[in-house]
Amino acid sequence: FWKTAITKPLIATKFAASNSPDLVDERGDNMSLVLERVRRVLTPLMLRRTKDSLTKDGKPILSLPPVETKVVHVHLSEPEREFYDALLA
Repeated sequence: FWKTAITKPLIATKFAASNSPDLVDERGDNMSLVLERVRRVLTPLMLRRTKDSLTKDGKPILSLPPVETKVVHVHLSEPEREFYDALLA
């Protein structure tokens, strides 16, 4: 199933895009189709659980430790500072 529904259309999409620039719109349609198929297959298999989720007994399914915040001051070299500033820009 996976090979026919997902892999082959994905390969065809990549092949068409690399060989013919005028198929860019069709590539987008194929990619959307492939991604939608992946979502439809995976959605029933995935469970979303949050820290507020409870078991049948009413206990939290996940017990997280308290948040611990620690501030660490570091000195950056000039190239490191430029890189860091570029990330924040």
